[in-house]
Amino acid sequence: MTATVNAGARLDRLPISSFHYRIFWLVGAGMFFDGYDLYVAGGVLASTVQSKFSTVAQNLQFISLTFVGMTLGALITGFVGDKFGRRFTYQINLLIFGLASLAAAFAQDMTQLIACRFVQGLGLGAEIVVGYSTLTEFVPPRTRGRWLSMMAFLVVSGFPATALLGYLIIPNFGWRPMFVIAGLGSLVVWYLRKNLPESPRWLEAQGRTAEAESLMQAIETEAASGKALPPVVVPAPVPQVAAADLLKPPLLQRLIVGCWVLITINTLIFGFVIFLPQFFLRQGLTITNSLAYTLVLSTASLVGCALGAYSSDRAWNRFHSDRRHLRADRDPVRGLHAGTVPDRDQVAGQRHLQHLRPRRHCRLALHRRRADGKLQSARRGLADDLSCSRPDRGGLGLGRGAAQPGAGGCRGEGLRAILPRPSSSRPSVPCARAGTHNH
Repeated sequence: MTATVNAGARLDRLPISSFHYRIFWLVGAGMFFDGYDLYVAGGVLASTVQSKFSTVAQNLQFISLTFVGMTLGALITGFVGDKFGRRFTYQINLLIFGLASLAAAFAQDMTQLIACRFVQGLGLGAEIVVGYSTLTEFVPPRTRGRWLSMMAFLVVSGFPATALLGYLIIPNFGWRPMFVIAGLGSLVVWYLRKNLPESPRWLEAQGRTAEAESLMQAIETEAASGKALPPVVVPAPVPQVAAADLLKPPLLQRLIVGCWVLITINTLIFGFVIFLPQFFLRQGLTITNSLAYTLVLSTASLVGCALGAYSSDRAWNRFHSDRRHLRADRDPVRGLHAGTVPDRDQVAGQRHLQHLRPRRHCRLALHRRRADGKLQSARRGLADDLSCSRPDRGGLGLGRGAAQPGAGGCRGEGLRAILPRPSSSRPSVPCARAGTHNH
């Protein structure tokens, strides 16, 4: 048995198969009920206020303790996942908010409901973190953006689903069935998730190489479907980053920006979504009409997620493609567009001139030789000298250095070298640098 499994490299090169779809739907089902349980607060709180089960101040406590629980759950679950494994973590958090949802359905007063909601928050925050990280460990990087966007689509789908069920259920049966649906659905997904595998990356990181190798072989067999798999490309080792490194540059700047963006977005989203039905009630609408308007507005969230899922990989791949072209274009020998323009025309055997552009404040003069060996401008109105404050680049005749022997090339010599060859009757022109160029 080899000491190194290379689980990460082997997973990243797998083709998309039924294995990936099974992981996606089992993780996504839990994420859907996570979103459902999160957005259910809007309709529930509007109903509790209308039925005098709660006050506005108690509703604020309900919301506050929900997000306190989510914050603690998201923070703790990362350490728990590293210690006990991904599989244990995504099972225990689903069980927590599933049982807490059932308990919330039988709360006798608002104080009990708030306490149950805090426990729900622990599971909700943990599920969001574990769901995305679990999917990331199994799907390949080339399509990871789209997979994660579709996962976000499932989470946001909980919003219109909650609005629709609330519109159909709350006016007729009250708010308690909404928690029953969340609890039973979460427990069903918890049972189905028992067949999800542990992360081979985590097993290898814990030194359990035999288990990781056995699991990887089973995954590769399913993903291959009898076909040959791509070769394994092991990337260069990346040094481990400690938690304390988050408080040091360059990660500190990224941490601050990420936190600021997420806090702003979540504050705007949940502050708007949760209070929306209550806002309609305060405008004099009935609970039915309030939930109906919320349902209509919630459908737009699905459109946004669908667009994000479609464009995420396209934008990311375009960004990396542009960066690769930029690096290739800055070839120090062949010029600024060496990576995108062929070096020579395959038909005429001539170098391309279309991609050559003079820099700002520079004049480009194309020269040809006279029979007597002197230089003459090939275009009227263009002097032989090239005016530019920059030195000549690679003998292309761009810059002041092109007009000075020994400082980057003879006058126009670099550009004449890329012009079509004249007839053989014309003599060669000596260059101030070493050697003679025959044209």
